[in-house]
Amino acid sequence: MKIIQTDYKTIQISFHMIDEDDVKQRAYRFLLQKMLVSHTAKYQTRQEMSTYLQTLYGASLGGRTSHIGNLNMIHIALMIVNPSMVNELRLVDDVIELFNQMITGRTFFSQSIFDHEKRMLIEQWESIEDQKRLYASIHFNQKFYLDHPFGYPESGYVEDIKNTTLDGLKMYFKKVLETNKRLVIVNGFIASYEDKLREGLKQLEKEGPQKIVFAPLINHSENQISEYLEMNQAIIHLGYHLPIFRNEALYEAALCFDLMVGGYAESILFKEIREKEGLCYDVRSAYDSIYGILTIKSGVDLKRKTEAIEKIHEIIKHLEKYGFNEDALEHAKKYIIHQIKSSYDDQGALTMRAFFDILYANPVSLDEKIKRIMKVSFSDVLKIRNQLKLQTTYVLSGDKNDN
Repeated sequence: MKIIQTDYKTIQISFHMIDEDDVKQRAYRFLLQKMLVSHTAKYQTRQEMSTYLQTLYGASLGGRTSHIGNLNMIHIALMIVNPSMVNELRLVDDVIELFNQMITGRTFFSQSIFDHEKRMLIEQWESIEDQKRLYASIHFNQKFYLDHPFGYPESGYVEDIKNTTLDGLKMYFKKVLETNKRLVIVNGFIASYEDKLREGLKQLEKEGPQKIVFAPLINHSENQISEYLEMNQAIIHLGYHLPIFRNEALYEAALCFDLMVGGYAESILFKEIREKEGLCYDVRSAYDSIYGILTIKSGVDLKRKTEAIEKIHEIIKHLEKYGFNEDALEHAKKYIIHQIKSSYDDQGALTMRAFFDILYANPVSLDEKIKRIMKVSFSDVLKIRNQLKLQTTYVLSGDKNDN
């Protein structure tokens, strides 16, 4: 169990289940996290669970899934007021009991809640064309990642969801408890009841062989895809191969490069494409250090989509003409350092930072992170630029005849 001693007036307890990713099980895994936080044998409806959380001074409880590299995670987080603040030390016992009911001591799954969650998920998929950005993102992922699991939806496809059953979920949960690596992180001022929490929550934890693997995506030939839906704009996704990984010397340079290109409001793409040319409503880049990729996404005027794509390509090809220089690098470094420092003031960010330190097995101190960012040179970011290779251009727009 990881304990983060802080001075926050709230305590966050996060529980994580880690497994090798299996796209065939994603629908069950996605539904499972929703089921775990919605009810227990003692509180068998959402209303009963919500009412109980209110008796814990308005505690909040949530779950989600994520996949990183070869791993898929279920995250469950409970936020409660510090028991000392309200002179209610019973809250510690209540929290321990709740986690036991939700996870290792679970004896009940509601058929009606399962049916509701399944139905809602199916309805979301069946109305996907109404959610244009999500539609574009899913279809871009299919074309960019090809058969790689990263291109598979977090919830599975609609047919995967339709094929789930409550009995199947129960069997899957049994397997999860038996095979998943499980860990608990507690964040808050808990010195006076740390021992009780450690003892009460230890049954949640379990060692496992699951370890993250850094692996590049398939470096495929360049492809271009255009799709059409009834809409008044165009959504552009560009996918680049950028084989720089988190555990490599140029990782921090790749972070700076991403920021300089399209990672914030002072980036080249934002200033040139949005502010100067007025070609788009938004534009941003994102670097993934697990798979070694960089993506650029933009929502543009329907009649100027070709112009916007050509301009983005022009800027990426000739970055130095558009302010890619030492000064831009220094601005990016200052921004990254500010963001890193600010994250240490956010309880949730601190918790997830601790989780990733455990996941990556390479905790890095604040001072060391700043030192590494400061060491990035302009020649380093030029090396990043030289490794960037366009793989996929995806455009979703409203009219085949608009350019």
